[in-house]
Amino acid sequence: MDKADPEFIWETLAKGILLRERHNVSNKRFEFTVKIGDVVFVHNEGPRLEWKLAVIEKLIISPDGEFRAAEIRSAGGKTTRPISKLYPLEVSETIEISSPSTQSDSNVPVPAVKLFHCSKGADPEHGRRV
Repeated sequence: MDKADPEFIWETLAKGILLRERHNVSNKRFEFTVKIGDVVFVHNEGPRLEWKLAVIEKLIISPDGEFRAAEIRSAGGKTTRPISKLYPLEVSETIEISSPSTQSDSNVPVPAVKLFHCSKGADPEHGRRV
């Protein structure tokens, strides 16, 4: 397989980097932790290279008390998807807004900066093992 082939690149990322520490094999079943703000691939029937990226906005609790679905935001808008169709990356979305008092020049407009950071484990307030 050619190393410049997009499918090869996807396989390398998916198996070696993106999903490495997020999945634990237990009884031959994949388990992963998701929380609000996680960046995920949204599964569809097309090639994986065409899967869309989204951010988890809200976790939806089923009647049995487990998280079974999530409200996600993608380029196409907001929608709800089952968690089993979401594949998390090791990044989360965080938005920080600088305060004008911390700016050297108070006339500079306050930018909204999107920062990405590595997720570490489950946050009991926003998510749990699925």
